[in-house]
This record gives sequence, C-alpha cells and structure tokens, in this order.
Amino acid sequence: INAEYMGIQIMDLFVLGLPTCGKTSLTKVVFQKLPLHEAHSLSSSNSVDVIPVNNNPYIRFNVYDIPQCVGLDDYCKANPAIVQRVGAMIYVIDAKATPFEKACDYFKQCVAILLKYIVKLNVEVFIHKIDGDTFTKGDEYKLECHKDIQNLIKNELVNAAIDLNVSYYFTSIYDHSLYDSFGKVIQKLWPQIHYIVNMLDSLITRSKIEKAFLFDVLSKICIAADTTPTDPQNYGICSDMIDLFIDMSFIYGRDESEKNAFDDESSSIIELQSVSKTESSNTFLMLRQVENFIALVCIFNEKDLAKKGLVNYNIDCFKKGLTDIFKASEPKKQITNIDPILQYN
Repeated sequence: INAEYMGIQIMDLFVLGLPTCGKTSLTKVVFQKLPLHEAHSLSSSNSVDVIPVNNNPYIRFNVYDIPQCVGLDDYCKANPAIVQRVGAMIYVIDAKATPFEKACDYFKQCVAILLKYIVKLNVEVFIHKIDGDTFTKGDEYKLECHKDIQNLIKNELVNAAIDLNVSYYFTSIYDHSLYDSFGKVIQKLWPQIHYIVNMLDSLITRSKIEKAFLFDVLSKICIAADTTPTDPQNYGICSDMIDLFIDMSFIYGRDESEKNAFDDESSSIIELQSVSKTESSNTFLMLRQVENFIALVCIFNEKDLAKKGLVNYNIDCFKKGLTDIFKASEPKKQITNIDPILQYN
C-alpha cells in the first residue's frame, strides 16, 4: 500500500438540501450529539456550518452544512481549497414534503455546480424523515417514495446530460438508519477500507465469528464491516452496546482526573438471551478497543466462544494489522503484510 495515495484524512462531505429538509438536525445529531428533543427547535441556518470530525488521527473529515440561501456556486468559487477536499455530496430530501419536483430540481442544480469543480464526486441521497405514521404502515410506502424520487432525479439528470451514479438511503434521526447511512458514505471515501475489510473477513473465518463491525465510538458510525450479509437488527444492537459501554465507562471506569474512559484496556462481553424456542444457544457481543476511539464489535454464537483465548489472540493480530495499515499513512511507508499469524479456531 503506497502511503502517497492513502493519506490520513478522509475526503470531506457537503450536505445540501432545501430549507426544512432536516439536513442541519441530522448532522448535529450524529456528529455533535444534539439531543433529539432539540432537533425540532433548530432554526434554518443562513451560513455554512462546518463540523470537524477528528475523534482519532486516522479518521478525520469535515462536514459542511450548506444552506440554499448561501449560493453554492459562489461558495465554491470563493473556497477552492475546501472544494478540492470534497469527496461526496449528501443531498437530503424530506420524504414527507411531497411533491418532490422542487427538491429534485435543486438536486440537479447542486450536482451541475459541483461537477464543474470536482472531477470525482460520490452523490448520495438521504430520503429523510421516514418516521411518520405513513411510513410505519408498511414498506410499500417507502418503496413508492423511493421510486418517485429516483425517477424524478433520473429524468433531471438525463435532461441536463449528466451521467452519474446516485445512491439512495432511508434515514431518520429516531433509529439507527441515519448512522448506518453515514457509515456507508464514509466507507466509500476511506482509502484503507478494502484492506481492513479483507482483515475482518480473515478474522471472522478463523475465529468463527458471525459478524464483525468496526465503529468510530463517539459518532457510532460503522467505518468497516466484513463482507457477510448484515442484519439491520444486529447493527442496532452493536450501536446500543457502544452507547451502554461508553456511558458505564465514563461513570465508573476512571477517576475524575482521567479524561479518557475508553483506552487500550477497554473491552466488554454481553450475552443476549435468545427469544426463539428453536435456538439452542444464545448470542454474545464482544467489544474490544483497537485504536483511539475505534472499537471492534463482534457477534458470536455461544458454542463458538468456547475458545475465548484464541479469539482474543486473533483480535490482537487484527489490531496489530490495523495499526500497520494506519502507520502506512505516514510518508514513505508501505505495508508488506497485513495478515500476520491469525490462528484457526
């Protein structure tokens, strides 16, 4: 892995959308821990809000919340150094604000402007606020909303002669969908992601782990996962475990003189009792700190946790490999082996 092409900082994010679409509240809920009861009282912003995300030295980026009133083209012209660091545009559409023609027209305008300044741009659409009564009646309402927005955006891009791949996500501040969606956006921008995913695949195969997630602890964003299919419920359980673990650590884990309650020794195992009568064994969650504010969360079947010592050894090997990958971000360093001596369970 050539460090010249890896770098330490992830590309930045532009978050755009019409007024009252919810883009400001969703960025503040995820990255600034805005309480949910305060999200509805936020007023529309009139200036660009920059949220730096630098919880550890290796996953750093900025989130730019850009209101429509600022003028995207003028902002890009005035800030070329900022624009050249942008890797993705997140466009937020209020799923309740029908019809969607106005939102999709502004989407086209934003894309056309950014493509003048950015050669490679990931375009992500958050279909937001899917938490109302309409969307709780069944998935058909979500699918219909998705279809309408996708068709409108496709037509807008065709009419503007723009050839572009667009990814769509359902999001709400009231569940884990927002964190899951941000995680998928970040994973596309993280230069080291493919190497880390390969190590996670090796880890779960050799340790008989059902699923492994790598989380940025403070934001609860999943920055990597193995390639086995992901059950959305499992993502939520792992996210809740991080919440519980951090709360307990800050309350009971350190003296008042200590600032960091999450360190190299941080770990936890939680048993989840099965509610199915057909299941003969329970599920375990294991959390291990593997870097500064980066946690590995693994899902085990009870019978596969018998060789806990071997599992911990393999996680230590994974941790060393992860550190080697991160160190490759330093100038003139390369990785020659990222999968040292994992042992089979």
